[in-house]
Amino acid sequence: MDYKGLNIMMFIILFLAGCMSQQNQGGPSLEEPTPISDSEIEQSNEHSNQQAAKRLSQLASDVPNVQDATAVVFGSYTIVGVDVDGDLDRSRVGTIKYSVAEAIKHDPFGHYAFVIADADITDRLRKMNERIRQGHADEAILDEISNLVARFIPETPPKETAPNPNNRPNEDNQEQGPVENIRNDQSKEETE
Repeated sequence: MDYKGLNIMMFIILFLAGCMSQQNQGGPSLEEPTPISDSEIEQSNEHSNQQAAKRLSQLASDVPNVQDATAVVFGSYTIVGVDVDGDLDRSRVGTIKYSVAEAIKHDPFGHYAFVIADADITDRLRKMNERIRQGHADEAILDEISNLVARFIPETPPKETAPNPNNRPNEDNQEQGPVENIRNDQSKEETE
């Protein structure tokens, strides 16, 4: 037997021996799966909406250039209003709002929060917080929240589709008699 055949035979034997020793490695494990928990759900269940609002307003107040903050958490709505210096220019206020959003985004209630830097809105949020603490009707508070959010989300007209000239009724055909309609249809077929 020559060396080439011996080398091939050794390669096959080593290959098969390597595959046989770790046969069960790719199969399913017999170990018990480790149970995991969703800490965000647990955290959100531990706190009431009022506690979450207090925590979010504290996080927002800690951001530089924020004088005061208030938050309303009501159902799936979260609105954070911040008081900033009235002399700041618009771009600086936008930067502060972004910083507040970054500060609260890791909180379960702050993830989808609206951050507003308007003195009037922040005052309305404080009044809403007071009404929530007093136990006012949920419907009235929800209406107030939706009105606040609607002020800041732009209203856009529905998208109109361009009329299709092929689907448009032929105005000339409507005024003509049935014989003329047939004649026009036949002449169109001949030209096509």
